[in-house]
Amino acid sequence: MHEIAKKYDGVDVMAGNAPGTAAVQTQSPSGAVRITVPGKKSETRPAQLKGVPIGHFIGEGAPLLTTALSGATTTTYSTPHGSQTLITVESDKALRDYRFPLALAAGSTAKVETDGSVPWPVLALTGAELQVLAGLSAAVFVGGTWVGCTFSKLTGWIATVVNLICRVSGVSGAISAIGIISGAFRGARLVATKCYGINLSKPSAPLRDMPGRDCGF
Repeated sequence: MHEIAKKYDGVDVMAGNAPGTAAVQTQSPSGAVRITVPGKKSETRPAQLKGVPIGHFIGEGAPLLTTALSGATTTTYSTPHGSQTLITVESDKALRDYRFPLALAAGSTAKVETDGSVPWPVLALTGAELQVLAGLSAAVFVGGTWVGCTFSKLTGWIATVVNLICRVSGVSGAISAIGIISGAFRGARLVATKCYGINLSKPSAPLRDMPGRDCGF
């Protein structure tokens, strides 16, 4: 990748490897997630949302990136947990297949859902670690101070985990996510040496079985 061109609340818009192409990069708990957007970078403009099913568009603010292809355009927006790209087909001669190369941090994995989407971000923790995280209460955040995503009352690995959640969700989002995790999984029957995945975009969702390498096994 070339030099970063723009940065929007944790989402970087970058020049791609090929001239005129672009990629978006978001920080996940395990590192950077980079998606190359098809087409040539063009003048940024909002997508036409007519026809997009209610609830499918979760973009926020002005578009970050627009690319042009034969008979189509893509428009990328920031979301609470990363980015979303919409494809607008403008001609019956447009491509039928669009590829978004995905580069993950070392040790990370992506799971494809039945609808073709890749859920993100997922935080991988051992059962023992998750039990400690779920044991936190809102009271722990009373009386401390935040410096960026570092909270003064936490130390060690739990401070690192909270910092990672904050980097994805922001301070208020991290506090909310930890409260949801506590309510959903405190007292749950977990295998201490098993690797579990928490969907940070929906912390109350069922835990996923993750490969042991994601938890350092």
